[in-house]
Amino acid sequence: YNPTDAVSPYYFWNCTAFPQLEGTRFIYPMSRGTDHFGVKYFDWPVNEGIDLSWTKNYEDASSIFAVDCAYDFFGAYDVNLNRGIVQVAKHNEHPGKKAWTWGQGEYGRISMNNLGDKNPEYIEVQSGPLQTQSDYGKLPPGALVSWKEYWYPVHGLNNGFEYATEKLAIQSVHHENDVDLLMISTENIEGANCILKANGVELDKKKINLSPEASLHINLNKGNNDTVTLVVKSVDNNIIAEFRTPLPLP
Repeated sequence: YNPTDAVSPYYFWNCTAFPQLEGTRFIYPMSRGTDHFGVKYFDWPVNEGIDLSWTKNYEDASSIFAVDCAYDFFGAYDVNLNRGIVQVAKHNEHPGKKAWTWGQGEYGRISMNNLGDKNPEYIEVQSGPLQTQSDYGKLPPGALVSWKEYWYPVHGLNNGFEYATEKLAIQSVHHENDVDLLMISTENIEGANCILKANGVELDKKKINLSPEASLHINLNKGNNDTVTLVVKSVDNNIIAEFRTPLPLP
């Protein structure tokens, strides 16, 4: 909020630390990224033959900012620890999605040792209301900017999450005629319905119980459809999650 009678700049980022290990990867639902200054643009996740989603593939310290991300979530996951972190916020209110790694080189390792007490190798997962950290917002007199965001840990999803809401993170593995689903929630949800659709037609449906204590693994029949819509509804018919899978990336 700007209580003054002049235009005032604003700047804000949340930052969390997460371990940087052999199996650590960034999870962005995007196809394009940019650097700290919004000058260098690159394809995501594979750019010039290098899979940038894996932190082990960075020699130097690097920032990764999402460009035109059409989804409300992102985060990081370690496939060996089988644990991760999710951030959720409305992308049109809170578009800033940033990850930072010190890289695998000597400079980065020295920096992390200087910054940490023990087991100091880490990445940063950051969010903000601006696209990059070279941007500043401007508030006219009496104006305000606000948003709501959610952060939560996940585990038991094997190699990460394809989609997430403030209550649920989901990973899918597609086979020829069926799809495996791994799900974990931020609260106990009893008697939910998990529905698979294609072209508005219901293909399969299962009653499920969700919990933050352990992930749930189910299998649904998708027939000969390559792309399907997954809907998770609470017992009182409220939508907890709804998305197409595989997730389309504009």
